[in-house]
Amino acid sequence: MEKKSEVLAAILSLLFTGLGQIYNGQIAKGIIYMIIGIICAALGVVLIGFILYPLFWIYNIFDAYRTAQNINRNLPPPPPQGTAYQQPQASQPIMKETIIREREIVKVKCPYCQHLVDVTADTCPNCGAREKR
Repeated sequence: MEKKSEVLAAILSLLFTGLGQIYNGQIAKGIIYMIIGIICAALGVVLIGFILYPLFWIYNIFDAYRTAQNINRNLPPPPPQGTAYQQPQASQPIMKETIIREREIVKVKCPYCQHLVDVTADTCPNCGAREKR
């Protein structure tokens, strides 16, 4: 996967919600963010949009920047909250190779939440990410 500029992703999301996600290769997510941004802006008529749109806009910029960083580190994107976890492609490792010994129990760090997970565990108890075997 080619490297992405974190700054360019954030600037594109600053210009219009969803553009940074599209730049990062997350087309569906970018389109969904555009639709949510338009709805939040339209809600400005009933005043709730003045609160929702800036919050969503800032999150959109942060998400584009963070996703570009993860792409550059060759990390798979984190699983969306509230959805079933999907296994990433075979070329992308799920658990880091770094092994940490803690009281003679071998543990590895989860790449999503950095929680120490027992090497024999199939999933991270903190975020639910699956270990690739």
